[in-house]
Order: sequence, then structure tokens, then C-alpha cells
Amino acid sequence: MPPKRFGRATMATGRSSDPRPTMSSRPADNGTPSDGFCKPPSCLPAAEHLANMNRQCQWILNSVRPAGTMTYCDTVTYDKDGYFMPPPADVRLSDRLVFLIVAKNMYPGKQRNARWPADFNTDGDSVPDRWPMGGAVVMWIHGLPFAPIFSGYYVLAGAKLRH
Repeated sequence: MPPKRFGRATMATGRSSDPRPTMSSRPADNGTPSDGFCKPPSCLPAAEHLANMNRQCQWILNSVRPAGTMTYCDTVTYDKDGYFMPPPADVRLSDRLVFLIVAKNMYPGKQRNARWPADFNTDGDSVPDRWPMGGAVVMWIHGLPFAPIFSGYYVLAGAKLRH
């Protein structure tokens, strides 16, 4: 007796000539098995789009370096002419270094993320769940102290004022 088929997958072997997995064994209106809860011709573009997005997300997630394994950098260095030297790549930055990199506009957003993924997202903004680290950044304006706010939501307050 031949194995019973549901969608594209075969019950006996679990294999098919089509690499896409079966999403559902619910029959369509005409009684034939379908891949989802819509008729096969209408859901094929959406299924292909979702499969492509899943593949892209898996590639992106595999290429992200875990922030917990990066070393912490709080050293602000200048060259002999007095210009700010950026910290090495693949480190966690203190609030002072984040402020200097953004204020000097040293790198475009995508390069900030490529060099310091624990502190900047792909747009070059601060990662929303970033913890304040290092010393606070204090700006004195008209004799009053202010803490800079980055991206409209992130205060560069340093580790002592984080709580």
C-alpha cells in the first residue's frame, strides 16, 4: 500500500521533492490537501516571502556576535595632535565613548553597528536595552549640568546613576 500523502510531505518517509515543509494538512475547499489555510495558488507568494524572510533572519542571527563575550572599554585616547582615537572594534563601550563617537560623527550608522554591535543598532542609534556603563557624561550649559539624551530615549548617565 502506498504511503498516505498530506500536502507535499510523505507520511512514511517525511521527504518530498519540494524542500518546503508542509504547514498544515487541512484540506482546501475542494477537498485536496493544501499547504496552509488558503488555496495553494493564492498562498504561494506569501509562503515564499515568509521562507525568504526566515532564511534572512537566520543568517542575521547567526552573524551577530554575543555582547556578553565582549570586553569592556572605558579608555578615551587621543593622538599626539589631540584628535580623538576611536576604541577598538568588538568591545562594549562606556557612555563617554558612545557620546564621543556620536558627537564627533566619526562613523555612519551601519559602520557603528559593524564595529560595536553591543552598543549600536543597524541604524547607528543606541541599542534600546543597553545598560549605562562607565562614568556619566555631563554637559554644562549656562552654568547648569545636563545629561545628554541620545536618540530621544537613552540618557548617557553612567553606571552610578543607572538605578
